[in-house]
Amino acid sequence: MGKNLTWKTQDRLSVVVHNECAPTDLEWNIYLNHVRENVNIPNLRVLVWTDGGSPDGRQRKAMEVVARQGYPNPPPLAVVTQSIVVRAVMKLASIFNPHIRCYSPEQISLAYMYLGLTPAERDLASQLMRELRGELRSTRIAS
Repeated sequence: MGKNLTWKTQDRLSVVVHNECAPTDLEWNIYLNHVRENVNIPNLRVLVWTDGGSPDGRQRKAMEVVARQGYPNPPPLAVVTQSIVVRAVMKLASIFNPHIRCYSPEQISLAYMYLGLTPAERDLASQLMRELRGELRSTRIAS
């Protein structure tokens, strides 16, 4: 079975990549454990790239619980996607979490600005996104 979700955190930057499918419950639970382990990173910045996949309602609820328990001041989160559906869901989510912003791939520089990334962090983010997207593609099962 291929992966639908992967991530890497380096320094204060966490990059998360979804393919076009929702993460499995196992993937999401492992990711939530990663989030719990990184709550003490000062000035954490989160960049999410998705080809359309996103957590389902139950998974988003689990993330809300983790966020409330671990992050007194939630980190800024920039979601980059072409998916109109994901952008609509993120727009609704931003009502409850004003630290979420959503951007199209053409607006990646705005996402970097919102996150306050340095030029070196922007390069790192681009590199990590390429690597992680490649990792998801390489785990797909041929039909």
